[in-house]
Amino acid sequence: MPHQPQSTGQITCQGCHVTLAYPIGAPSVRCPMCTTVTPVQQFSVTCVCCRCILILPQNTSLAMCPRCRTVMSIPASIREGHSGPQAPPKQCVYIDRPPTVDASGVKVSHLAVGTKLDDDQQARPPVDQQRREGGASEQPPSSGTSRRPQAA
Repeated sequence: MPHQPQSTGQITCQGCHVTLAYPIGAPSVRCPMCTTVTPVQQFSVTCVCCRCILILPQNTSLAMCPRCRTVMSIPASIREGHSGPQAPPKQCVYIDRPPTVDASGVKVSHLAVGTKLDDDQQARPPVDQQRREGGASEQPPSSGTSRRPQAA
């Protein structure tokens, strides 16, 4: 079965402002230069002909339904998305670099896949290490009131 080319989008890295290519549908992209994770803003529309739901990158002005091939114009009010910034998803991270040609003339694609860690996992040492260093306590902080056990 021949390899079908994957549709790619482009986004500007929030850290170093280089242009990154990514596979359409990726929730976020990790920059190979500065390792910043940039969320890909997406929105969904329903095909006017076959009612298929399409997931599109933000600011897409035209879309073609892959099922029925209907071309739709996306109104600015829909494609601009929500006004507030969204938190980056905690899912897979994809980096798709432009393909190259090897010595034998074969096109080689470069796609890297990884998992984004939560910010608190990167900032703190493991809990066992915190306990050894005296940084974490197993008991919750006292609220100022003490309770005595009741006799039965």
